[in-house]
Amino acid sequence: MPRADLSRVEAVYLVTLHKMADELRTGTSALAAKFGVRESSVVDVVRRLEEKGLLIHEPWRSIALTRRGERLAEQLIHNHRIIETYLHQVLNLPAKLACDEAHKLENLLYRKTIASMCRTLNHPTTCIHGEEIKHYNWCR
Repeated sequence: MPRADLSRVEAVYLVTLHKMADELRTGTSALAAKFGVRESSVVDVVRRLEEKGLLIHEPWRSIALTRRGERLAEQLIHNHRIIETYLHQVLNLPAKLACDEAHKLENLLYRKTIASMCRTLNHPTTCIHGEEIKHYNWCR
């Protein structure tokens, strides 16, 4: 099942917010600076993610992922790492290209497809960049 019908941009925002979670104040201006876009563009995406129940936005204060948003961000990171590892190890794509392609696919592929890739790779513990891959029951 596709992840909560997320657009590519929404998926990028979720993963970015997950990675910025340790920062004291993650707000729309911080995201606008990170992505090099206008704050109004960030507000539009944040509003859509909030409507989907994936984050809580306190205007002029902070943005935080909900529990559901956290789980979804972690799943997107898992998907990315499995896809890039698969593309690199099985299809012999260069690491940079594998990573770029994984960014395009991480929110599009079904769990069943990701699970099949994961099994083919024998459930790797790290991705091609040495980052840990957290596994789920559904990918076993």
